[in-house]
Amino acid sequence: MIDCKNCKTRIRADKFLEDQKGEGFATGLTLEKMNQVIKESNFACPNCGQRGTFTEARDFNLMFKTSHGASAEDSLDIYLRPETAQGIFLNFKNVVSTTRRKIPFGIAQIGKSFRNEIMARQFVFRTREFEQMEMEFFCEPGTQKEWFSHWVNYCMNWLTEQVGIKKENLRVREHEKEELSFYSEGTSDIEFKYNFGWGELWGIASRTDYDLNQHQKFSGEDLKYQDQVQNKKYVPFVVEPALGVNRLFLAVVTDAYEEEKLPDGETRTVLRFLLKSLR
Repeated sequence: MIDCKNCKTRIRADKFLEDQKGEGFATGLTLEKMNQVIKESNFACPNCGQRGTFTEARDFNLMFKTSHGASAEDSLDIYLRPETAQGIFLNFKNVVSTTRRKIPFGIAQIGKSFRNEIMARQFVFRTREFEQMEMEFFCEPGTQKEWFSHWVNYCMNWLTEQVGIKKENLRVREHEKEELSFYSEGTSDIEFKYNFGWGELWGIASRTDYDLNQHQKFSGEDLKYQDQVQNKKYVPFVVEPALGVNRLFLAVVTDAYEEEKLPDGETRTVLRFLLKSLR
């Protein structure tokens, strides 16, 4: 993030650079490179218009921090969850033992997530509190690439065939190596063409076995899956489709928006929803 020394406006550096230089410009840029571009380009602050007033770009914490306690002196620092996924991993062993599901299978849930967004903007596209739908799909190691492709295609088809979003307003963008989360071996975003440009709607990530291994390491619990068909144990790999409900709502309304010319020359605004059966 960067700050304007004149008006104290705080800005997310990568998004600011893409607003100035074009979509995808900041992908893979280091802080050093961002600082160089900002300094050489002498951008104006979008709030006060002054040039040459930005601080050095620095990392920021996306975790939403708050405190808990009866008094300020006794309060503890706590962080609100940035995703719903970890609750699923915590319950993985319970689900396997009580439902006796055989791999591959998925566990899905919906709930609130929180992010320490520097600039909450663009209506409900980027907010600090949002509703998130996630599924952790557990599969045998070595099959994750096949399942990753399956879920990218399935999610795209669901948006077009079931929700009815126009195909020309959707695209799949694969993450560059520099963009990948440390636990991901591959991530693709289904992006929607909002009125402010292309933005992530649905992210599909191949999370490998990182999460279960970490929970196993620090809890001491054995989270390996017993494959009775192949008579072997392994830590499952995970493919995760994650969808923001707020962004889906915005995409559906934006896609349905239409200005219609009437025979008398007047223009009226209508919403043409093409919703099909949501299965």
